[in-house]
Amino acid sequence: NLDKNIGFQTTDIDKDLLSEMLRILKPGGHFFSFLAADAKDTLDYNDNFIKMARKQGFQFNKRFIWDKGRIGMGYNGRCRYEQIIFLSKGKRHMPCDLSIPDLLTHKTISPTKRIHDAQKPIELIKDIMRFCTKKGDTVLDPFGGSMSTAFAGLSINRHTISIEKDRAVIQKVLRSQNKDI
Repeated sequence: NLDKNIGFQTTDIDKDLLSEMLRILKPGGHFFSFLAADAKDTLDYNDNFIKMARKQGFQFNKRFIWDKGRIGMGYNGRCRYEQIIFLSKGKRHMPCDLSIPDLLTHKTISPTKRIHDAQKPIELIKDIMRFCTKKGDTVLDPFGGSMSTAFAGLSINRHTISIEKDRAVIQKVLRSQNKDI
C-alpha cells in the first residue's frame, strides 16, 4: 500500500513486528508475506522487505507467484500477479505437499463480492497451508481481514488463529456467514 489510499488502515511490517513474529514462530516454521508485483515504484520496497526480514533472522526461501487471473491497473504492463515471499525461522521444515507449485493460479475475488479490500481466495490460502502444514498444525494470521485463513484452515483440518482489529470487518465476515453478531 505505497500510496496509502486503498480504503483500509495498513501497517507496514517493520523490524519490530518481524522480530516478534520470529520470536513466536517455532524453529523451522514458515512465514509467508504477500507483496506487490515488482515495478518501478515497488521494487526497492519489496527488496528492502526481504533484506529486513533476513537481518531480523528469517531465512529467505523463495518467491512464490500468485496469478490472480485478472489484470490490474497500470501503464507498464498491467499486473495480474502478486508475490508471496516464503521465509522460515532457521532451517525450514520440508514441504508437506510436494504437488504445490511456486506459481499458484486462483482468480482474485471480484471487488463487488469482497468483504475486505485485501481479501485472498480461500483456495489460494489452502494451497499455501497444504504446502507447509500437516493436519492439526496451527497457522497464525495476524491480519485476519476477511478471515480467509480461518476458513481455509477449517476446511483442511488446520488450527488457525486470526487477529483483526477492525470490528466492522469482523461484523461483515459474520454477516456474510449468517452468524449472530
